[in-house]
Amino acid sequence: MSAKRNVLKASVIALTLVSAFANAADDGIVSDDGGVTLLGHVYTGTCVVTTNGQDSKDTVRPEVTMPSILIADVKDAAIGDLLGDNFSKFNVEVSGCADDVVPKAIAFNQGVFGVDSAGVDSYKNDFIGQGSTPVATGVNAAIVLPSAPTAAVTFGQELPLVKTSAGDTDFTGNVEVGAQFVKTAATIGSGAFTSVATFDIVYN
Repeated sequence: MSAKRNVLKASVIALTLVSAFANAADDGIVSDDGGVTLLGHVYTGTCVVTTNGQDSKDTVRPEVTMPSILIADVKDAAIGDLLGDNFSKFNVEVSGCADDVVPKAIAFNQGVFGVDSAGVDSYKNDFIGQGSTPVATGVNAAIVLPSAPTAAVTFGQELPLVKTSAGDTDFTGNVEVGAQFVKTAATIGSGAFTSVATFDIVYN
């Protein structure tokens, strides 16, 4: 079975103040006068990931502009349909891996928060419309393959990396994918749209 290793997750390190009356907490510590809870992540990824030639790390996500759509052109689409005739291509490259690590594919995650609120089999999450008003409604983003752009790829589907390096070590490979709007509600509202798509590397 292939092992997935996440190399593109949002890294959050937060300090949460604990009340000075910590004696009431259920942490088993009864003699403290205060404290903090430390939250963080430890990553095991050994590869360099770029999107359209730009670093694609925990807090650095290159932007891809999706084709605009007109409500009048897609009003008769069914929920789950891809919208518009075009999609935006972008290239994901995996390189600089350790000698004993050989990737074979990438697989997109269901959403930043693991939420598929509309129940449509496409790539979407609740991180939409951040910092923009008004916010587009009734749509979300789907990942498609340029070779088969009529349907969104499914969650966890392995998208094979095309190997471009000469040897088995120092692996370099890439895959080209596309982003397109998908209808998630009966009514679409105009506005700005922002979403985040994350993916895992699948190793041999």
